[in-house]
Amino acid sequence: AILNDAKFRSLRIPVFPKTFVVLSKIILVDLEVCQKDKDFRMANCWDAVDQWFHQSEFTQIGLANCSRQQLYYVLSQTKTQINYLQIEMSVYYPNAAILALSRKATHITIAVNLFGLFSPTLDPACIMPIEEKIVKKIASQYQKSPGQILVKHALQLGLCPLIKSNCITRIRAYAEVDDFELTAEEMHTLNTALVKHR
Repeated sequence: AILNDAKFRSLRIPVFPKTFVVLSKIILVDLEVCQKDKDFRMANCWDAVDQWFHQSEFTQIGLANCSRQQLYYVLSQTKTQINYLQIEMSVYYPNAAILALSRKATHITIAVNLFGLFSPTLDPACIMPIEEKIVKKIASQYQKSPGQILVKHALQLGLCPLIKSNCITRIRAYAEVDDFELTAEEMHTLNTALVKHR
């Protein structure tokens, strides 16, 4: 929650505008803007992060919207390591390659979009993970909501789920998942049965 919910202000750096955001004492490096730039070089970006980090009062670095190759570079080739990694993750798009790499590191991995994303075309045939029969079936066995099942699934994967909601009671409900554990079979089902490809 630190990465998304803190008050922040954008800082512009001449070399990489819109790439860095300051959150309290955290630098968030969001690489979404850079994914489409054919001239983008991760080494140059991280040199700027490194220099900025050590010349400031910042104590932590967060990384968001990176590719597996970019994460590998940061974990293996840089002196200044990240404290937080924010990734998109759901039962539809488990982001397995980044998760596998992330498990070898010491940062906290924050999962966003657990409940999926709305179809860009608003196609009524597209359903969200909380509407899937498999998720509903598991939820009914534990007398929990489908959303609580997806939160528990992320927690059991070792992730920190970031829930976005304007409803306090809903956020509290998603936090009430300590009274049950998903079985290995249920975890396997959620990890594999609903995977889609982009």
